[in-house]
Amino acid sequence: MSTTFEIYPTSILLPTFKEVRELILNRLDHVWERYGLTQRPVLEITLINSETNDKTHPELSLPAKWEENHYLWISFQGIGGGTDGYFHSQSR
Repeated sequence: MSTTFEIYPTSILLPTFKEVRELILNRLDHVWERYGLTQRPVLEITLINSETNDKTHPELSLPAKWEENHYLWISFQGIGGGTDGYFHSQSR
């Protein structure tokens, strides 16, 4: 089962991959603190080519956008599973 969220930025300035990563970790910090967890898993951000399955790690200082034949994979190092994200330009 999956849930889809459509996100529409309110400005033309896109966050960087680093800012997205930091936002995820900040939100998860509250969850981890609530359960008394002191060790934090390493968050990995990967771009995957939908056609070839080639994987690359984006430069974190770049805006968080990618080609339509790629998707973003967010996971924790050493833990199975993750979540995916897609980028579609409004000009489509």
